[in-house]
Amino acid sequence: MGFLITAVSILVTFTGSRLTEEIKQTGHFKTVLFIYILTSIELLLFLSVFVLILLGQIFSSIIVLFFVVAIIVTMLNMLECLLFLSLIVYTIYK
Repeated sequence: MGFLITAVSILVTFTGSRLTEEIKQTGHFKTVLFIYILTSIELLLFLSVFVLILLGQIFSSIIVLFFVVAIIVTMLNMLECLLFLSLIVYTIYK
């Protein structure tokens, strides 16, 4: 979660990259920030729900399936954010 919050702050404050300037010009910058913020909220929500489930010791096969799906979705979203941030860092040092 700290990675995502740091990435959002980097994207908001950094304007020296050709890629970030192009993204701002095309109007996709808000979409990128939205994806980062949505991923952060999603991760916080999933963590909160599953901590409550663990504390309440409520276990069933449906909850385990939901947990696995939540992990997969969160990992895919974080991978998407990481790839985009990698592109930005690559264009900075290119």
